[in-house]
Amino acid sequence: MKYRQGRAAGLLRMMAAVAMGLLTLGGVLLSPLSSESRAEDGNQNLEEIEESEEIEDLADIEPTIPDSWQDLEHAELGFTVNLPPGSLRESIQPLETSLGTLELYMIGLENNEQVYGVIVADFPEFFEVIPRETRFDGAVAGVLTNVRRRLVQDRQVALSGNPGRILLYEGEDGFVYQHHIYWVGTRLYQTIAAVPARLPQRQRAEFFEAARPFFHSFSLTD
Repeated sequence: MKYRQGRAAGLLRMMAAVAMGLLTLGGVLLSPLSSESRAEDGNQNLEEIEESEEIEDLADIEPTIPDSWQDLEHAELGFTVNLPPGSLRESIQPLETSLGTLELYMIGLENNEQVYGVIVADFPEFFEVIPRETRFDGAVAGVLTNVRRRLVQDRQVALSGNPGRILLYEGEDGFVYQHHIYWVGTRLYQTIAAVPARLPQRQRAEFFEAARPFFHSFSLTD
C-alpha cells in the first residue's frame, strides 16, 4: 500500500505541537519547583496518584490479533505493537528547541485513509521533577492546538503500571483521532488511529472497534 506523505506530515505536525507544549511547560515550571514539589514527582506509582479510583491497565487485556496483521518490535525504544496490513514508514525527526534538539521517532501506516501511528520521544532529565499530572496537562495542551472539537471526556488508563490518557477528538485536518499517551520516566509514548470525519458515524465507530488490537497490542519490553 502506498503511504501518503500528507498524512505523515499531519501526524508529525501534531507530535511537534505536543513536544513544544511540553518543553514550554517544562521551562516555565522548572525554576519554581520547590523541594516539596520534587518529592511529589513523576515517579509516583498509580496507587499514589489515584488512591480512590480504579484505573484499567491495558497491559492486562489479551488482544485478539487478526491473522493478516504484522508484528513490529523496536528493542531500542522498548515497545512492540501489531499493525494491520500496509506499508510502514519510519522516520526520526529532529525538533530544534530552546532546550536543545528533541528527536521524534515516528512510525506511520495508512490504508485507504485509515491511519495508524506510533510516536516516541525522550525528554530532558529535568522532566523527572515535574509531576506526571502536570506533564499530562502539557501534552494535552499541545494536542489541543490541532483540535477542532473534543468528542468525549479524556479517560485515565495505565500501561504496565505507567499512567496514560485516552483522547478522542476531531482534528483541524478533518480526521477523527483516538490518541493514547503514556509517560514512562521521561519518555513519552503515543499511539494514534485516525479516520476521516466526513465518514458516517457508524463507519467511524467500526474503524475504532477494528483498531482495538492495535491499541491493546502495544506493550513495553524494557
